[in-house]
Amino acid sequence: MHDVLLAPHVVAGAVALAAMLVPLVARKGGRVHRRGGWVFVIAMSVVSITAFALAILRFAAADAQHPNAHAIGVFLFYVAALTAAGVSSGVRALRFKTRTAPHRNTWDLGISAANVAMAVVTLVYGLVDGRTLFVAFSFVGLFTGTLQLRYWLRAPTVRAHWWFAHMGGMLGSCVAALTALVVVNAARFGAPTFATILWIAVPAASIPAIFAWTAYYRRRLPTELP
Repeated sequence: MHDVLLAPHVVAGAVALAAMLVPLVARKGGRVHRRGGWVFVIAMSVVSITAFALAILRFAAADAQHPNAHAIGVFLFYVAALTAAGVSSGVRALRFKTRTAPHRNTWDLGISAANVAMAVVTLVYGLVDGRTLFVAFSFVGLFTGTLQLRYWLRAPTVRAHWWFAHMGGMLGSCVAALTALVVVNAARFGAPTFATILWIAVPAASIPAIFAWTAYYRRRLPTELP
């Protein structure tokens, strides 16, 4: 079963990594941007779904021969939740771009809350099991999940609110995909899979870039509500 799930997981990840470049460079809102974006969203959805299943299998496989299976399962489930929440919030922000009041949709609040919940679980697991990586990486989910909940639960204060939520969700998913790529290939360079520096390096380099890009568009897009 593991190999059956791993094949589509890897293929979808490769497609997502290739497709994510299209919306980044294409004219925003154009046909190429939208089509490339949907390929990325579908591929990342497959990545998340198969990751959830693989995480459960890893967690269930814990025994004397696989002492780290529980840890791998917890962490993979957390990364899957982080990725799914980012893709979902990015897409759903477009659907509700005209909203002027707080948003109470069960799906949107639920997946954002699940992001925070899995971050808390990962944090606690890391503290109890003495895993620095888990503790450090849990703050990514706490940060993004809190921002997602804040976005949905508050009435928009700027006209282009949906653009910033969309961009943040999509770029956050890109960071997750790139992080997974680096970690999966860590062994090729003689580094362990759970090397903290590998899991932190991509987000540490990418998050400031996301803030810079967001600041750039805040200067260009109208901010006042009509």
